Amino acid sequence: MWPEGADVLRVPLRSSGILLLLLVGLALVPAPAGAAVDRVTPRSAAAFRDSVGVNVHLSYYDTAYRNFTGVAHALSDLGVRQVRDGACSGCTGQNARLEALGRQGIGLTLIMGRPGGSETLSSLVGLVSGPLAPYVAGVEGPNEYDGSGDPRWSAKVRAYQRDLWRRMRAIPSLDSVPVLSPSVLSLASFSKLGNLSRWLDCVNVHPYAGGDVPSADLGANLRDARAVSGRKPVCATEAGYHNATADRGNHPGVSERAAAAYVPRLYLDFFRAGVERTFLYELVDEWPDPRRDKRESNFGLLRNDFSPKPAYRSLRELMRLTSPTARLGRLAPLPIAVEGGGDLHWQLLQTAPKRYSVVLWRDVRVWDQHRERPVPVTARRATLDFGQRVSVADVSVVDGHGAASTRRAGGRRHLSVDVGAYPVVARLRTPRAG
Repeated sequence: MWPEGADVLRVPLRSSGILLLLLVGLALVPAPAGAAVDRVTPRSAAAFRDSVGVNVHLSYYDTAYRNFTGVAHALSDLGVRQVRDGACSGCTGQNARLEALGRQGIGLTLIMGRPGGSETLSSLVGLVSGPLAPYVAGVEGPNEYDGSGDPRWSAKVRAYQRDLWRRMRAIPSLDSVPVLSPSVLSLASFSKLGNLSRWLDCVNVHPYAGGDVPSADLGANLRDARAVSGRKPVCATEAGYHNATADRGNHPGVSERAAAAYVPRLYLDFFRAGVERTFLYELVDEWPDPRRDKRESNFGLLRNDFSPKPAYRSLRELMRLTSPTARLGRLAPLPIAVEGGGDLHWQLLQTAPKRYSVVLWRDVRVWDQHRERPVPVTARRATLDFGQRVSVADVSVVDGHGAASTRRAGGRRHLSVDVGAYPVVARLRTPRAG
C-alpha cells in the first residue's frame, strides 16, 4: 500500500492493446532498515551524453537516408552527438553530409573499409585527415568480415587492422583519434581473431539481444572480446531492436512499445557496464514495410516516413532529463543509498554544480519474443535516502510521454519511487556541492 500522504502519479500506457499501469510514488518515508548512506561519486552527464550514438547510412540514396534534412533534424531533436557510418573517400555527397553533421556538433565514427574492398587504406586515412578531421571521433577496422565466407578472414583482418593502426599513428593530427577493433558476427570469432591489443584503443562488440532484455548478450561479448583486446576499453558499434514482428528469421523482433522501454535501458545498461560508446542500429527505417516481415527495414528509431516511433520519444526524453546544463570543474560526491530489489539498476549522473539526475531502471522483460506478445510488468518500490535534505525538482517516467509523467516533489531527505517497465529519472539539487 502507499504510505499515508504519499503523492502518487498514475500513468496508463498501452502496448499492443494491453494496458500497462506504471506508478510513480513520491513520499516522505523512512529509509529501509540497515540502509547505509554512502558518498557516491557520480559519473558526468556529459560522458553519458557522449556515449550515446546511432548508426546512419548517408550514402544510401535509395532509402529514407536520401532525406538528409530529416536526418540532421532528428539527430538535433534527439540530442544525440555521435553517429557511425562507412568511410568512402570518393563519395562526395556523403562526405559533404558528414561534414555538415560535424559542424552541427556531431562526432563521426567511420568504418575504414575491408580486405579486398574497392578503396585503399591510404585513401581512407587521407579522407579522415582532410576536411572531416575536426569531426572524426573514431575509426574502426573491417565490419563483421568473419561472415564474408573468406576462409582466410582472420589473417586478412589482423593484417588490415595493423595497417590501419600504423597509418593513423603515422599522421600527427590523427594520433589522438581512437582506433576501434574490427567487429565480428560470431562470439567464437573473437578467439579466432586473436589478440590485437597493440593495434586498438577500444574493442568493438555487436551485442544484439535478439528481442530479449538489453543486457542479454552483453556479458558474453564483454567476456569473449578480451581475447582480442586484453584489458582495453569496449565500444559497442551496433546493438538494438527491429520491429518486424512478422519476420520468421532467427533474430526476433519486438513491438514498437516494447522497444520504447528497451532502447533507453540499452544505453543505460551499457554505460553502467563501462562501455565507452554505444551506437544503436539505426536512426530511420530504410524502406517501408507495412507487413513488418523484413527485419532490415525495421531497425529505425524513426519510421520510413520519418514519423517518430515510441522508442524515439523515450530516448529523446532520457537525453533531455540527463542533459548536462553547465560545465563541471569536478565531480562532487552525493550521499545516497538506493534500495529496491535485485533487478533494480541505478546510475547517478551530475549535470551541473549541485545538480544531479538519478536514473533507475529494472532488468525486466516487457516482450515475449517467442510468443510475440507483451509481458506485463508490475511496478516495484525503490527507496532513495539522501542523508540530507535535497530539492527534488521532478521525477519522470521515460516512456516517451514527456511532461505528462512528471511531478514536482519539493525538498526531501527520502524519496520513494515505483519503477516498472520504463526508466525513471529523479532530478535533484543539493544545497551545496559535495
